[in-house]
Amino acid sequence: RAILGDPFAPANAPNTAPAADPAPRIVPRGAPGAVRFLVEAEGRPVAEADVTVILPDGAHEKVKTGPDGLSPAFTASGRYGAWARYVEHVAGEHAGKPYAQVRHYPTVVCTIPGLDAAGDEPANETRQDDALRRPDPASLSLTRLLPPLPEASSSLGAVASDGFLYVYGGHIAPVHTYSTEAVSGRFHRLPLRAATGSAATGTNAGVQAAWQELAAGPRLQGMNLATHAGRIYRVGGMDPRNAPGDEADNHSIAAAACFDPSTGRWTDLPPLPEPRSSHDLVVLGDTLYAVGGWNMLGADGGETWCETMAALDLTAATPEWRSIPQPFTRRALIATAFHDRLWVIGGFTDSEEVSTQVDVFDPVTGRWSRGPDLPSGGVNGFAPAACVADGRLLASVADGSLLALDEQAGTWQSVARTSPRIVHRMVPVEEGVILVGGAAGKDNLDRVEWIALP
Repeated sequence: RAILGDPFAPANAPNTAPAADPAPRIVPRGAPGAVRFLVEAEGRPVAEADVTVILPDGAHEKVKTGPDGLSPAFTASGRYGAWARYVEHVAGEHAGKPYAQVRHYPTVVCTIPGLDAAGDEPANETRQDDALRRPDPASLSLTRLLPPLPEASSSLGAVASDGFLYVYGGHIAPVHTYSTEAVSGRFHRLPLRAATGSAATGTNAGVQAAWQELAAGPRLQGMNLATHAGRIYRVGGMDPRNAPGDEADNHSIAAAACFDPSTGRWTDLPPLPEPRSSHDLVVLGDTLYAVGGWNMLGADGGETWCETMAALDLTAATPEWRSIPQPFTRRALIATAFHDRLWVIGGFTDSEEVSTQVDVFDPVTGRWSRGPDLPSGGVNGFAPAACVADGRLLASVADGSLLALDEQAGTWQSVARTSPRIVHRMVPVEEGVILVGGAAGKDNLDRVEWIALP
């Protein structure tokens, strides 16, 4: 098999192939700087398969696939050739002679683009050094692919609640392409137990798991989901109003809604005090917070930056938003609740600079303080993902690093590495975390990836 063009583009993505294709095959997975080769037979990954890889410099490397059917990662860009050896232990007869096994040798040739394609970076930012952008193959082996998103999407909403992973909307067109057809309002959930199985032991999870489509809503990107008492909350977001091919006419919205899984319906909540998008949404205690972001005013209106955080008491008989001053103006940030405080991580400032700043809000005192900044370098503060898992505050950043806060040292430490991406989401699950969607280069990702926590 020869793959023409970018092997990670949606048209060439392995996930688009029939899941039950019986023919053995070998296909590239991952992203620039972190390509692996997946060996499958009868639609299932093949463990311990012998794989020979011809590297772009002409060298040959022989490796074996892991329990998930994936080879170790290769970081170089350029032309690859690879073939696998897969043996079926079946007896038969051919040309009058008996045989005890059938050997298959699936092959693939593809060109892996350079790391310039691996990040949707602001134009005024300097590139981070090559060492930061090259993932460690050993740490990449900690990941496992789960059933892909129903549609490749970035800047989407995602949250885990009561055994399900919920995802909503997002950008589904090539990056920086905006129109009424470039965003989604579809809403799905994935049963986590069926999807992850015993992920840490490498069992064949996800084979019978399937995404369930739920009640759709407005087409939005630049928002997130949060959960409280079993319900799912959606607040704000960006609504493009131009037809495809016309000048972008992007508007932030103030609408808020709550989804009740027991009824399968959305109900409206009071709208935000001001429209916002490119913000984040967090529940801390019984309060829903919308933090950061900006208000996009359409093709001729420009935008204004949000200078306050909005808070909604979810237990109030008549909930009303209240505004809380925030000591920053940033969008493309991420936030999460940790140690009874709201942590706001990274983002992009109103001075058009990527920020590694971390701000912490104490709802008891109403005061803000500073937390340890993310490690400097490149655009790792732009559109990260974050959550709390195994009692640790975690951040997934642009170069593929999974960072954990060392509270005693007051620094962030890399605990795992996966393929580069931005504007994705991360949710905690048993034995690890799941990265959801995002963008790499010019394409959105349908990748749903479980990562073990060391």
